[in-house]
Amino acid sequence: MNKNTKTFLDELSDTITKTAQGFSTRVGGMYESQKVVNQIHGEERMVRKLMADMGKIIYDRFTAGEEIDEEMAPFCEQISQHKEKIESLKTESLRRKGQKICPECGKTVESGFAFCPYCGASVPTPEPEEAVIDEEEEAAPEAEENEEDAENVCEELETAAKEAADFVEKAAEEIADAAKDLFES
Repeated sequence: MNKNTKTFLDELSDTITKTAQGFSTRVGGMYESQKVVNQIHGEERMVRKLMADMGKIIYDRFTAGEEIDEEMAPFCEQISQHKEKIESLKTESLRRKGQKICPECGKTVESGFAFCPYCGASVPTPEPEEAVIDEEEEAAPEAEENEEDAENVCEELETAAKEAADFVEKAAEEIADAAKDLFES
C-alpha cells in the first residue's frame, strides 16, 4: 500500500471518528436537554395539581357558606354552574339509557320505577333537558392526552437518539480499526 493511500485512510479514519464523536456529543446534548424538558413538564403538572387542590379548598369553603375572598366568588359561582351542567348532562345520559338516579341512595334505577327498589324512596322522573356541550370542555381531556402522548414520544426519541449515537460511535470505531488493519497489511 502506498504512502498516499495510507495517509488518505488515516485522514478518513480521523474524520469519521471526529464526526461520530461530534454526532454523539450533539445527540447526548439533545438527550440531556430533553430530560430537562421532561422534568419541567413534571414540575408544571405538579403546579397544576397543587393549584387545583388549592382551588378545591376555596370552593369547598364557598359551598359550606364560609366567607371567601371576593375575587374568588365569581370563580366559585362558575364552578357551581358547571357542576349543575354536569349533573344535567348525566341525567340526560341516563334518561337516554332508560334510567334515573335515586335521590335518596344515589343508585341507578330503571326510569319506569316510581320507587327505588334499593331503599324504597320515591324516585321522580326528571324532565328532559337540551344538552349543549361547549367545544372547550370537549377539548380539555384531549389536550391532556396529547400532552401525555408528546411526553411518550419525547421519551421514545431520547431512547432512539441515544441508540443512534451509540451505533454511530461503534461503527466509527470499527471503520477506524479496519483502516488500521489495512495499513498494517
